[in-house]
Amino acid sequence: MNKYYIMYPSGSVDDYMFLDADNLTYIDAKGKKPKNGFSRFLKKINLSRKLNAIIHLPFKKKWYDLKGLGEDENTQYYLFILASSFIYVDMHMIKKMFSKENMHLRLILLDPITSNTPVPERTRLALKKIQFEKIYTYDLVESQTYGYKYMNEYLYTDTLVEGIKPTHEYDLYFLGRFKSGRGENVFTLAEKMHEKGVNFRCKMQVTSAGIKDANLTELKDKDIIEYFDDFIIYNDVVKECAKSNCILELIQDTESDTTLRYFEAVVLNKKLLTNNKNIVNMRYYDPKYMKIFTSLDDIDYEWVKKEEHVDYGYKHDFSSKIFFDEEIKLIEKC
Repeated sequence: MNKYYIMYPSGSVDDYMFLDADNLTYIDAKGKKPKNGFSRFLKKINLSRKLNAIIHLPFKKKWYDLKGLGEDENTQYYLFILASSFIYVDMHMIKKMFSKENMHLRLILLDPITSNTPVPERTRLALKKIQFEKIYTYDLVESQTYGYKYMNEYLYTDTLVEGIKPTHEYDLYFLGRFKSGRGENVFTLAEKMHEKGVNFRCKMQVTSAGIKDANLTELKDKDIIEYFDDFIIYNDVVKECAKSNCILELIQDTESDTTLRYFEAVVLNKKLLTNNKNIVNMRYYDPKYMKIFTSLDDIDYEWVKKEEHVDYGYKHDFSSKIFFDEEIKLIEKC
């Protein structure tokens, strides 16, 4: 007998990406919410990354719904753990739990493992400490480089767009976190869009301290980019994408995988402007509706503004349920 679980942090975008994988038992990487202030204080101390880097604190299992996991010797337990879980979950606990022969740990990478952002950095540390039975990635180049299994494009839940009617309130939309070099590049692009008469809704997540550290105060004062430091509910992001004629995708030079902007463009039937050259390898790539640029001179600004009937012929085949169904079938055959 086999049992299947997935661990991911609630309250994140991951909540939405794997909602329809109904053959799995869900485990919140953030753990159970304590009922009182004292318990919340104890949990914060117990799971503190800084403290645990100095000395490993015990009893972390009490914060998680892990009852019965691995206890039946006649059952094989498979845990698919999203890399974003390592921001919250205790690695030592995971390593100890899955040292049993009937426990199988599989890692899902949503971000490029080489990226210099918190989740990949924490994941690289996990890879040094934990032996994973299998590793999956959405990055085609990364899968070829490291031998990870490519997850194709099974990363979206169609229910996210149910009831949303696409409109054309602005020409171009971008949402992203501030990353070294990207903030300045986005501002330059935004100025060019403004110069060319493109109605550009541009939002970037960065703290007030981050704006100061990156010398972005002048850019903020010009009101060309909207800066924010709070979490935006992903449903609201989808609604904003639906209001734009075209969606902008920007990846770093070290990255090769696509972002959620690609999926949003396909599901909502929106144009996509991207600097990702590997977009040509994606299932729904269409040069009529998706344009690649390497410099501002490559951009057809009139194309960005022009309203057209876009139809990718989407077959509702982005669901992560398809991926998990296929993986579980392979496991059951063994």
